[in-house]
Amino acid sequence: MEVSKVAMPKDDARIIQQNFAYLEHNIEPRDLTSYLFAVFVFDANDKSRINGIKDRKERTHKFINILLRRGEKALGCFIEALQQSSYWEIARKLRLEIKAGAVRAQTDSERASSSASPRGGLTLPPITLSTTAIYHSSRNDVHSPSALSPVHDDDTRSSAELYDKLHENEARLSGQRKEITRLTNNNERLRVENSEKIKEENKMLNKRVEEQQDLIDEKQAIIDEKQAIIDELRREVRTQEIHDKLDQKNKEIEDLKSQISKTQTELRKKVIDEELGKIQVNVENLGDVTGRLETGLSQLNEFVEHGKTQQENYKRDDHVTQSKVCVVM
Repeated sequence: MEVSKVAMPKDDARIIQQNFAYLEHNIEPRDLTSYLFAVFVFDANDKSRINGIKDRKERTHKFINILLRRGEKALGCFIEALQQSSYWEIARKLRLEIKAGAVRAQTDSERASSSASPRGGLTLPPITLSTTAIYHSSRNDVHSPSALSPVHDDDTRSSAELYDKLHENEARLSGQRKEITRLTNNNERLRVENSEKIKEENKMLNKRVEEQQDLIDEKQAIIDEKQAIIDELRREVRTQEIHDKLDQKNKEIEDLKSQISKTQTELRKKVIDEELGKIQVNVENLGDVTGRLETGLSQLNEFVEHGKTQQENYKRDDHVTQSKVCVVM
C-alpha cells in the first residue's frame, strides 16, 4: 500500500492548525511515527527524517508539516496513534473538536436550507415585460404628446379609450404593488419567525451538545479511571513478574551453591583421600626405614658385641703377655 501525499481535508487541517501550539508543547513525535508508519500514513523516509531531528520542537514542526500532506485518513490515524501512545487527553480533545465541527456544519446546513425554503412557500408573482412597460408608461404624463403620439400612429382608438386603458393599468399596478408589499411584509415576518425558530433550535442543539459533552466527559472519566486501574494492574503484574524472576534466580543461586558445596565436599574428600594415600605410602616407607634401622641396629649390636669380645680377647692376651713378661723377669 502506497502512502498518500495529498493535502489533508481543509476541516481536518484547520483542527491541526488551531491546536498547533498545544501539540507543539505536549507531544513527542518519536512516540507516534512507528504507528503512523505501520498504517501507511508515513513512509520510511518520513520516519527517519522526523526521528533524526535532535530538537523536540523542530521534530514536532516537521511532524505536523508532513502530517498535513498525508491525505484524508491522516487525522484519524494521528488520533489513534495518540491513543496508542497514551496521549489520551490530546486524543479526546481532538475528537471533541471534530464532533463540534460536525455539529456546526449540520447547523449551518439546516440554517441555509431554512433560509432557502421559508415556511409557507410564498413566491412573488413574476413581473412581465408588458407589465413593466405599462407601469413605466403610467408614470409619464398622459397629456404629453410624446406619450400619446405613438399610440395614434399605431392604433385608431380614441383618446378616451386610451385614458381608460391607462387608468385600468394604473389600478392593476397599484394592486400588484400592494400585493408585493404584502408579500414582502409576509416574507419579513416569516424570516423573523424562522430566525427565532433557528435560535430556539440552536439553543436546544447546544443544550443537547452540552449534555452529550457531559456524557462524553463522564464516560471519558470512567475510561481514564479504568485505564488507571489497568496501568496499576500492569505495574503489579510487572512487579510480580520481577519477584517471580528474583525467586527463580535465588533458587538457581541456591542450586548453584548446593552444587558448589557438593563439589567442594567431593574435592575435599578427594584431597583427603590423596593425602591419606600419600600418608599411607609414607607410613609404608617409614616401616621400610624402620626395618632397615632395626637391621642396622641389630648389625650395630652385633658389631658392638664383636668389639667387646675382641676387647676382652685383647685384654686377656695383654694379661697373658704381662704375665709372661713378669715370669721372664
